[in-house]
Amino acid sequence: MRRSFVATILIGFGWPWWALPDSDEKRRAYYRSGSWARRKRRVWRRAKGLCEWDGVCRRPGRDVHHLTYVRLYNERMRDLMLLCGWHHGVAHGRLPS
Repeated sequence: MRRSFVATILIGFGWPWWALPDSDEKRRAYYRSGSWARRKRRVWRRAKGLCEWDGVCRRPGRDVHHLTYVRLYNERMRDLMLLCGWHHGVAHGRLPS
C-alpha cells in the first residue's frame, strides 16, 4: 500500500509515528517502532514464550494479539496476549475453535 501524501511529507520531515494522522499507515509505523518492540518483549517474557490462549495450550507463541484496541498505541499488558499461530487464527475467526 502506498503512503498518503500527508504521511510522506510528515515522515520526510522526521515526524515520529505517533504524530501521524490515525490511519493504517500510522498503525504500520507503530508496529515497526521501538515502543511496540518493547511491549512485545514484555508479553513474551510474561508468557515464557508459550501460547496464553487457555492456559493449557503449550505451543510456542508466535503472535502478540490485541484483546482490545481501545488503548491502541498505549496498550496495557492486560490488553495483549501471546498466541500460537493456530489460536491467533481462531481469535480472528479464520480457523474453527
